Amino acid sequence: MTTTSKLIRKAELKTNCPECYTTDGLMVEFYQPYVNGRWYKRFLDELSSKMYCTKCETEIFPVSWTPDIERVYDYHKKSTKMRSSKRHWKPLALIVMLAGIALVATAVVFGVNYLS
Repeated sequence: MTTTSKLIRKAELKTNCPECYTTDGLMVEFYQPYVNGRWYKRFLDELSSKMYCTKCETEIFPVSWTPDIERVYDYHKKSTKMRSSKRHWKPLALIVMLAGIALVATAVVFGVNYLS
């Protein structure tokens, strides 16, 4: 099973960049990891983020955040809707399950008719 991250939300922040002090280049991206197995795909209940400036092309780490950046970041984090963590079965798994159910049902019907 492999774990990879998927981009859930990308938002532009209208606050000053702590590196170059522009107000129109700060971006934040939120990622949700998912497990991709042979039979199913399942999103995890974790949320990771990455903030960067498109003008000076640097990644902004939480150490250099200002209170304004933290406030806007918290707002966007709360408004991000994560995907459900239930299992999403792949078509091969569904076919195998249906074949198993059909095999059990056939065995039960054959057993009832044979014993009668």
